[in-house]
Amino acid sequence: RMHRENEARALTRRENVLNARGWRWRVVKAMRDTHPGLVQRLESSETAYLRAGGDAFIDAVPSRDIARNEIAHVAFNAEASFCAYADGCFFSRGRLPSSLVDFFGTNEPLSIGNTIPYLALSHDGRYYAVNSFGHEAWNAVGDAEYPILHGNEDVSYLDRNARKYENFASDRFDALARRRDAREKLSRVAFGVSGSWFAVFKNGRWEANGVPDRLVNFVHANGSSPAEVSLGADDTYFVRTRDGEVDFLLP
Repeated sequence: RMHRENEARALTRRENVLNARGWRWRVVKAMRDTHPGLVQRLESSETAYLRAGGDAFIDAVPSRDIARNEIAHVAFNAEASFCAYADGCFFSRGRLPSSLVDFFGTNEPLSIGNTIPYLALSHDGRYYAVNSFGHEAWNAVGDAEYPILHGNEDVSYLDRNARKYENFASDRFDALARRRDAREKLSRVAFGVSGSWFAVFKNGRWEANGVPDRLVNFVHANGSSPAEVSLGADDTYFVRTRDGEVDFLLP
């Protein structure tokens, strides 16, 4: 009986792997066409990990080498891709918003601080960024005509009636990004269509605007804080909470 149960469990695991691989390769194939450089970098990191012995990699090499190969953040839209490593280095391809080129700086040793760079991109020009020195920059309105914001500017001179994307959503996100309390700083950001966004704070709390009801209901029902969130078109999304539970609606 135990042998049959073990065989059944093994068969279930194999089926799950095959199903997951099917979805994975469908995504990778699509990404190869739009962001070949990003796919190559992701695969190179995974290859380095596997060649070093998989899980044994953690004990086999210095922590600096682990950080050099460990991908911490990935962001992309139709025009650009961004990949940050745990050692503070980053790589980008395509057309990032021009304001971010100088903001992120270079991968020269003197240009790398102690914070892992982070970037959230949208398809309409909005973004939220943190460079390796922990400095923040964001664009909540998606209009290239308006300047990059670092949280200390006087924006009262802006003609709010003339701002093409002016609405409660952009003003609210701007207010959240300007918070100075370290516990209330942004930890993760996802931008969706029609001005929607999902923001997670370092204290575990979260706030969202214009996201699918199913996503909000799942997070509320789970009771844990979101760890990763992605938003897509047609109410598609992916969310993983800190307890490891996931929910998604994919194209």
